[in-house]
Parts: sequence; C-alpha cells; structure tokens
Amino acid sequence: MNDLLINLLYHLVAIIIAEAIAIVVFGIIRKKFGNLNSNKISISILRGILERLVVYIGLSLGIQSIVILLGALKIATKIKADEENEKISNTYFLVGNFMSILIVLFALLIYKLFIFLF
Repeated sequence: MNDLLINLLYHLVAIIIAEAIAIVVFGIIRKKFGNLNSNKISISILRGILERLVVYIGLSLGIQSIVILLGALKIATKIKADEENEKISNTYFLVGNFMSILIVLFALLIYKLFIFLF
C-alpha cells in the first residue's frame, strides 16, 4: 500500500511539473500564433490540461492508442470550429498539439526519473 501511494505521488509531482512548464510554453505559443479572446483562453487551458491528463493516464497504463483517439477528437472539434467561423491558424493548432504531446512525454520522463532515483 505504501509503494502505491509513493507511486501516485510521483505521478502527481510529474504532472504538476509538466503543467507548470505547459503554462509557460503555451503562453509563448499563444503570443506568437494565437489571437483568442480571454474567455476562450481560460476554456482552452482547462481543455488542454484535461487532454494531457487523459493522454498521460493512457500512456502510463500502456494504452498507446489513446494518442490516436485524442488526434481524432481534435480533428473533429477543429472541423466543427472551422464550420462555426472560429478558425485558428493551422500552425497554431499543429504546434499546440505537438507541444501537448511533448509535455506529456516529458511528464512520463520525469516520473521514470523519480522511479530510477528513489
């Protein structure tokens, strides 16, 4: 039981570190490519955290196809947004998605590092 709690703590710390980095990285990306209003930014931040959490959990459990599912959902929502005249640049969309995946992989790397060190 104690090992399980420590393991969960390592996961939690890895996610928090990665999300702190995500705030900085996505702030830079938003300034460079994005032109969203403040209401949509707060919603997109929450959606991004949820997406990365789902991918992190899926990859932690060995379910690599979660990345494919996320990609399909992202494409579907982008098509719907384009139809509703909420267009964002394709570059912004692509860079944001790649950075999200990289941040999740970084969080998993941090977790593995914790396991190796402790």
